[in-house]
Amino acid sequence: MSRESFSDLQHKKMKWWFHVYDSNQSGYLDKDDFYDYLNKWDEIFSLDQKPEIKQGLHDIQTGFWQLLLETVDKNDDGVISLEEWLDWLSDLAPVLKSNYDETGEIPYADWGNLTYDLMDDDGSGEVSSAEYFKYISSLRADEGDAKFAWSKFDPQQKGYITRDEFLSYLCQFWLSEDSSEAGNYFLAPPRDLY
Repeated sequence: MSRESFSDLQHKKMKWWFHVYDSNQSGYLDKDDFYDYLNKWDEIFSLDQKPEIKQGLHDIQTGFWQLLLETVDKNDDGVISLEEWLDWLSDLAPVLKSNYDETGEIPYADWGNLTYDLMDDDGSGEVSSAEYFKYISSLRADEGDAKFAWSKFDPQQKGYITRDEFLSYLCQFWLSEDSSEAGNYFLAPPRDLY
């Protein structure tokens, strides 16, 4: 997929994801950004008491960073620019869509399940609004935007989302071309972004 055919919605979502990952707001992604989130989650979610989740997050974050260095960092400067990020994702998007159409496999479901386990802080098997807000605040999300995102996830106001609901939202985050679908709000973007 060329950057020209990367939809406006996809472009906005993936640009916001870059902004979220850029924890020090340097304008680039570097190794410190990835470890910063590991440290935040360790502290916020007391991950010393959840060693399997802690190790899984470490493995995924370090693996993701290594993938970015090897395949996305085209100029080998050790950081990922927004342009490199968007170029990579514009190539990745049709592959994920094709794979989903053929197999029904949710993109990055392993990461999604681990993220759900992280958010399910009390181990109830459900993620409450408070648990989502706890997670999304670690990503520097605006409180009002987080509440707006939650209203999309839980329109019946039952107070929680299930794992299956979360994974369907994750699938929408990756694949949706419909800005009204809840998954586009997973990372609590500014309410007027789309």
